[in-house]
Amino acid sequence: MIGVMSEAAEPVRRTLTQEEVDAVCLKHDRLWQARPGGARAVFAWMDLSGVSLRGRNLADADFTAACLIGCDLTGAKLDNANFFGADMQDVTLVDASMRRADLRGACLRGADLSGADLFEATCARAPSPPRTPSWASASSRRASAPTPRRRAPCWRAPICNARA
Repeated sequence: MIGVMSEAAEPVRRTLTQEEVDAVCLKHDRLWQARPGGARAVFAWMDLSGVSLRGRNLADADFTAACLIGCDLTGAKLDNANFFGADMQDVTLVDASMRRADLRGACLRGADLSGADLFEATCARAPSPPRTPSWASASSRRASAPTPRRRAPCWRAPICNARA
């Protein structure tokens, strides 16, 4: 039909039960122990709302665009985990290790980060350098060539409404 705008469809997230999450975590543990049957934990685009991952080793796990609303991640090891675009509202991250975790675009509204280790975690994109106007001479554009983007550390990123 001409002139009819279609609405963008909401992404469909598969909701995982506590038992399914525990099974994925066991395979992830086997991977870290170099035992047969191990596999990286991939929760990308999954709904893990209200699930307990308390004290789990989920280093290098993938939580890209996952819905983690109300999850308990107390004491979890989440080093190098990818939380890009994840919905982490009201998540409990007390004493969690999130070293070098990717939190770009993640929503941490109401999250409890008490004692969480966010060393070298990436929370936001670094600001872009100012652009040289197109009318500037070529020599001045070369002199002020933009520098590559760097990871912005969490201590410089605004984390709103998170309890620390």
